[in-house]
Amino acid sequence: MDNYNIPFGFGRRSCPGKNVALQTIFIAVVRILWAFNIIPHRDETGVLVVPSADDFSAGLLRRPAPFPCRFEPRCGSTVEVVESEAERADLDAAAWE
Repeated sequence: MDNYNIPFGFGRRSCPGKNVALQTIFIAVVRILWAFNIIPHRDETGVLVVPSADDFSAGLLRRPAPFPCRFEPRCGSTVEVVESEAERADLDAAAWE
C-alpha cells in the first residue's frame, strides 16, 4: 500500500490513536516472527508453493489474498513463552470484562 495513512484519516480529523495502532501492529508482527518460522504450503509433489507478492485484494483497505502456510515454533522454549504470555494476556483482559 503506497499510503498507509488512508485508514486513519487526514488533517484535523485524523485518528489520534494512529501511532498507538501502528506500534501495536509492529509489536504483534515482531513477536510472531520471533516465535515462529512461517513455512509455505507444499503441493502434492512436495514443492513449496510460495504466494505471489502481488496477490492482494482490491479496494480501499488492501490485504493479502489467503494463502496456506504452517507456523513452526523456532525452538521448544518458544512454545512455553507464547503459552505463558497468552495466559497472562487472558488474565489482564478478564480484568476489563
